[in-house]
Amino acid sequence: MSGFRGLERKYPNAAKEWGWFWVFPSKSLSIDPRSNAVRRHHVHPALLQKAFKVAVGKAGIVKQASVHTLRHSFATHLLETGYDIRTIQELLGHQKFTDHHDLHPRGKEECSRRPQSLDKPL
Repeated sequence: MSGFRGLERKYPNAAKEWGWFWVFPSKSLSIDPRSNAVRRHHVHPALLQKAFKVAVGKAGIVKQASVHTLRHSFATHLLETGYDIRTIQELLGHQKFTDHHDLHPRGKEECSRRPQSLDKPL
């Protein structure tokens, strides 16, 4: 609880900055029990998964897919464009960096390259 108040003090403009907004915000507002402030939280993960499943069906995709599949697709595209595995792990929020080179069909040499520009389109 006190950590949240510390973040409010440390980042007083967070409520106005895009980086702190939810990508998938909830439709409804709620009242923060600590401060009585009206806030908007993120959509429940199960609702997002259900919407994704409907979209997969409407797109005519017959393979099973979940929201987590998007993480794998994102990582695969980054590998294919030359990002190194450590950078990808950081982008995906992994705390512990173990060697996953053997888990991916590409070799260590391909996975260790880094592109010259982060602006390169996927």
